[in-house]
Amino acid sequence: MLYFASSRVNDTITDPKKLYQWNKEPFLDIHQAKVNLVDEKKIVNEVESLSFKKVNSKLHEASVAISNDGKTLYFTRDNFNRKNKAAYDDEGTSNLRIYQATLNKGEWTNITDLPFNADTFSNGSPALSPDGKTLYFVSDRPESIGQTDIFKVSINNDGTYGSPINLGRDINTEGRENFPFIAKDSTLYFSSDAHLNLGLLDIFESNILKIKANDTTPIYLKNLGAPYNSGFDDFGFFIDSDTNMGYFSSNREGGKGSDDIYAFGKYDCKQSITGITKDKISLEPLPEVTVKLMDESRQNY
Repeated sequence: MLYFASSRVNDTITDPKKLYQWNKEPFLDIHQAKVNLVDEKKIVNEVESLSFKKVNSKLHEASVAISNDGKTLYFTRDNFNRKNKAAYDDEGTSNLRIYQATLNKGEWTNITDLPFNADTFSNGSPALSPDGKTLYFVSDRPESIGQTDIFKVSINNDGTYGSPINLGRDINTEGRENFPFIAKDSTLYFSSDAHLNLGLLDIFESNILKIKANDTTPIYLKNLGAPYNSGFDDFGFFIDSDTNMGYFSSNREGGKGSDDIYAFGKYDCKQSITGITKDKISLEPLPEVTVKLMDESRQNY
């Protein structure tokens, strides 16, 4: 099942008062769709939002994470006040909050506001660790390094939560880090507009979550490069590390809407590079040379 956020069911709204004023588009809802693999192509059908009717509201819902047993949902929602209207801080911003819901007879119920939310800053983009014991999220809370940082918080056995911890400067910058995802092999994927990138938000990967205490393995950060990244916003990355198949979102040219979902699969690289290695000064050919192809961060391709 594919879970995603879209304004698709609201795209006929014409009343400007019912549109999101930042981009003059309808508000986002959470949807689900069945995906079939036909002739190595992903065919999406049966798009619906029925099981999310108690989750979706008249404002934004997006960025979901679901537990391994499929019974617990984490999602992002606009901040509401007691009158079920958007709540704003002193600067006129409606901040985001992360909620938890439980699956009961096919419906998401028991929607709960997480205890580390606040009216004065945003929390969003939840993601779960492979063992389900840590929740990763994005926030602009006071202890942030930049505009938005990635944090983690432990999920205790009794259902309570620990204190949020910033992932630090190996990941977070003075810019925007967002949309974390942790693959089955514990590789961290996220988007950033401040690390070395192709333009706007780019997708990166890091081994930071694989490194145990007292481990001297260096932390690496790698830009995924093209075709995952472009000169536009690229984000919402997901990958099944067992099959190397997944999805990401982008507003790049050639799409059908503002932000589109792209699928990718496991493909063999059939490109080759040929040439002659030469001495930099004399330009004489150099025998028995090992050539390595590296990206901008000096990581091997």
